[in-house]
Amino acid sequence: HDRRLQPLGNRDKCALDIRFDREQGQRAFDGAGQVPARALGGRAESAHRLHFQTGQPIPPVVPRRTSSAILVADNVPDVTIRIVLQGPSVASDTAATYAADLLFDLLNAPTSAFQRRMVRNGAFQSVTGTYVTLNHTGPIEFVGKTTPGRAREALLALVGELDDLGSLAGITEEDLAIARKRHRVRGALTAERTAMLAPVIAYWWSSAGIDYYLTYRTRMTSRTVQDLRRFAADYVTSRPRVIGVLAPPATIQTLSAALRQATQQNGP
Repeated sequence: HDRRLQPLGNRDKCALDIRFDREQGQRAFDGAGQVPARALGGRAESAHRLHFQTGQPIPPVVPRRTSSAILVADNVPDVTIRIVLQGPSVASDTAATYAADLLFDLLNAPTSAFQRRMVRNGAFQSVTGTYVTLNHTGPIEFVGKTTPGRAREALLALVGELDDLGSLAGITEEDLAIARKRHRVRGALTAERTAMLAPVIAYWWSSAGIDYYLTYRTRMTSRTVQDLRRFAADYVTSRPRVIGVLAPPATIQTLSAALRQATQQNGP
């Protein structure tokens, strides 16, 4: 049963549209709590395939104007929270793609302040962030696992972290230096293994161009704290997003109320 609720507030970037969808959710989420791309972007994928087959240029991705939440109730032992945003396009904001890679490397490091707040001292069992470099609006995703008893705390904490990401709380110049070194080492190891290098080059050639790949290491390691702040402000902080949750039925009701309360407090 699919029951759409009325949006909260005006239909702008602060509005929130909550959908409960049990049957569709069972199809969309696989056993690991992941949402396949075909479940969320099938129409866009079909449109891009059509333009490719007809030789027409791919149209730009329309920016999101509102935030939405898809809450899926099922008999699962834990809670999966996924927040997706529209990230930079390599063709229109190349510099932001380097900043995104470096920032997520910092956030995902086990010893980072973000992991300490969210996992070690927080409500999550695990949480990671990713950005995929694409020519047409690369996606930004945050995915976390938690327990039903701490789902409300975890969701509100993660939303709060995203809205304050521009402060780069706990990230120091030393952290940036370590992240740059990790990228250099990772790139050197990849270059030594031809079986790994071939698909990497093919991916970058098709998504960003071979020049992007050849200059990637130098440009990425030259990013500054200010570059990371600009990326967070432009693409994450208080930006329209889609929140997806897979949880037991009782937990879904609790999260729905929490999202409504948060939207009313931060709405227009």
